[in-house]
Amino acid sequence: MRLTHFGDSYDVVKQSLLRWLAPLGTWAAHPMFTELVAQDDAAAFGRFLNAPLLSSDQLTPKTDRGAYFAVARTCSSHVFLDPDTGLRLMRRGCKKGPAYVFGAELQAIALDRPDRLTLVFDQSLSRRAQHGALVEKLSGVGSGNSGRPIPEILARLSAP
Repeated sequence: MRLTHFGDSYDVVKQSLLRWLAPLGTWAAHPMFTELVAQDDAAAFGRFLNAPLLSSDQLTPKTDRGAYFAVARTCSSHVFLDPDTGLRLMRRGCKKGPAYVFGAELQAIALDRPDRLTLVFDQSLSRRAQHGALVEKLSGVGSGNSGRPIPEILARLSAP
């Protein structure tokens, strides 16, 4: 997440999603900042989303990602993850890594909080191959999910 784009149309969509999902319970946001952010700016983003921020720490290629996501894995509310780019199933390359939440990280967050929702804002889908890429990502994150509802979602996406 880059604050240089704060308030753009994607942020309005994020704000709308969290408002629509508010009846399901309290949400907290993990913006996954890829640059240093002043506390006042981070707080303004949290107020814009109407969700407390789990972290305003910068995610870099050298960050201990396990420690970085620990706050999300132990969060008692629903979690909204906002990576700079989106979800990547496999960890590849250190340089672009901070722009993504990886599949194993998403699984760990979701499985550690089975009674809470975890939402990722993913901007990495190609418009031309959007459907196939979405099914692939859901299949990848859903593997080994112990019968959680991802297979049902996949069935609906795959239906003609």
